[in-house]
Amino acid sequence: METISLGGLFYKRVGASTLEHDHWLAGHTRQSGSENWKLRKGESHDELGARILSDLMAGRGFLILGGLLMPSDQAVWSIEMARRTAQHLAGLTDPEEKRIANTELLSLVFEFFVNGLACWMTSETSSEATDEPAGTGRAGSSGSGAESSEPSREPTTTPG
Repeated sequence: METISLGGLFYKRVGASTLEHDHWLAGHTRQSGSENWKLRKGESHDELGARILSDLMAGRGFLILGGLLMPSDQAVWSIEMARRTAQHLAGLTDPEEKRIANTELLSLVFEFFVNGLACWMTSETSSEATDEPAGTGRAGSSGSGAESSEPSREPTTTPG
């Protein structure tokens, strides 16, 4: 797995994720406004990317980076590790390292949504209709294995 150096530390992308990681990352991504991350009429892909990055920079971008990257010498991701990674990356001062971190954030978030969208599109049947836009993270998984933290909307029965 490729490593990158940021602020004197080496990071890699989170590989196999835990259920805790999946839910944590999906929650922070949703709280950053992911429901609005769809291509608008007349908007270019570059403009969409800039809008997503802007939303992330105004919200939970560092925490999401902490959920997508982990120290290269670690084998298992944790919430505390994500917080430490976020704090470290927030302190970057080198312009090239900041560019790399922003590029990683956009790259990994796009990967997250492209994989989630593909899963969402294949999980919908022609007989089902939804008023939610594609790519909202409602269903699916990311390149890091993240799945939506929203509960299933399937009917349940109560024994009685």
